[in-house]
Amino acid sequence: MQTLNIILALITTALCLAMIVQVVRRETITYWAGVQLGFSYFVGAPIFLSAVFGRIRQIDIPIPNMTIDGSPGVYLVTAGVAATIFLIPNRHIGLPKIKVNQNIVENKKLLHWYAATYLAFSIYGFISSGKLTGGHWYSSHGESMQGDAVAVALLQIRNVMRFTLPFLLLFYKRKELISTRSFCIGLICIAGLELIISGNRIIALTCIISYALAYKSVPKKGYAILLLAAPIIIQANSIFPIVRGMMWSNGLNLQQMSYAVDTATQHLATSDGQDIQLILSSAFEASNLNMANMVIENYPSKYSYLMGDTFIVRPLTFYLPKAIWPGRPEGFGLTLGRLSGLDVDGLALNSTYIGEAYANFGPFSVVALPLILWGLSNLFRMFDSNSIQYMTFAVGFAGWRFDLVFSIVAIIVILATCTASKIRFRSK
Repeated sequence: MQTLNIILALITTALCLAMIVQVVRRETITYWAGVQLGFSYFVGAPIFLSAVFGRIRQIDIPIPNMTIDGSPGVYLVTAGVAATIFLIPNRHIGLPKIKVNQNIVENKKLLHWYAATYLAFSIYGFISSGKLTGGHWYSSHGESMQGDAVAVALLQIRNVMRFTLPFLLLFYKRKELISTRSFCIGLICIAGLELIISGNRIIALTCIISYALAYKSVPKKGYAILLLAAPIIIQANSIFPIVRGMMWSNGLNLQQMSYAVDTATQHLATSDGQDIQLILSSAFEASNLNMANMVIENYPSKYSYLMGDTFIVRPLTFYLPKAIWPGRPEGFGLTLGRLSGLDVDGLALNSTYIGEAYANFGPFSVVALPLILWGLSNLFRMFDSNSIQYMTFAVGFAGWRFDLVFSIVAIIVILATCTASKIRFRSK
């Protein structure tokens, strides 16, 4: 079994490397390219780490660690999904197009409007989170969202905007509408803002990817800077959860923030702080595959297949309040939170698209998941605008750590963006 799993892991890794090369060489950036890169990062890299270290070590959630000599289910599914995603052509099937007024794009009105809206929603989200009054970052965030429909809607919209803004900046940099200095300052400001007010480190990753994909504009020394900074970034990423969990516990308190940083720094001297497996697993959020492995091992032997409830029905009906439809499917992450054994109210865990698709469709998810994502890719390609396509790239990439509701909300946000840009419709 170990030999079979190693072979499957190497197949997945090879397909991911091929997809990464395609994304880098491809002239156009699209949702589908983001899907390929997201799969390679959030699924392919953890699979490779499991083959190198023999397991994906996880210490914060009481579930079995995925091992290379264990059940081959997760390796079979990921290899099948990787092959299907790699083979599906990155083509548009000819749906009607939505044309964005390019005059709005060229004079940077779109960028200014988008950045101002993101900033306003970020400030509102931070104030409504209750962090200024103290408490754990996750609990404060959850409490602020309960019973506040406006806060929930703005959170969903802001979640899309914070991932897409770095790639909108990338579009303007490639078009030489903003300078390299403005581009880099914008990325630093976005990453810093998210790290401080929301404790979300994945935005820093999207900013790094945006910088790396500016290969036609950023000098080669930019890659040298990334390579030199990579060990520092990876190490900082591994201790950031400690800082995030402590920094707002007493509200806006500089002494508490300093104590959080000191505690995280001391963690580097411990065995866990020096464990290269944990450091790399944190960098690629590899623990999500432990959840996916748990799903594949328990569906349908212990739990019945969801038959599309969370993967199709919920994304299409997420806007309906429970008062109208009490039985509306909840997010799959909440289900995983309960199955994890952690007694944390409202805890949502991620198993990437791999785990949720398998819980809904079983082995058929190997085909169903790529086809659903390919269908979404065609919907996003309806927007006949390069700037919009850069934004959808971010949606395709980040979707692997959320669920399909994220992509549906992105369609709504982009439609609103097009409306603000004075759209006009035409047939292809």
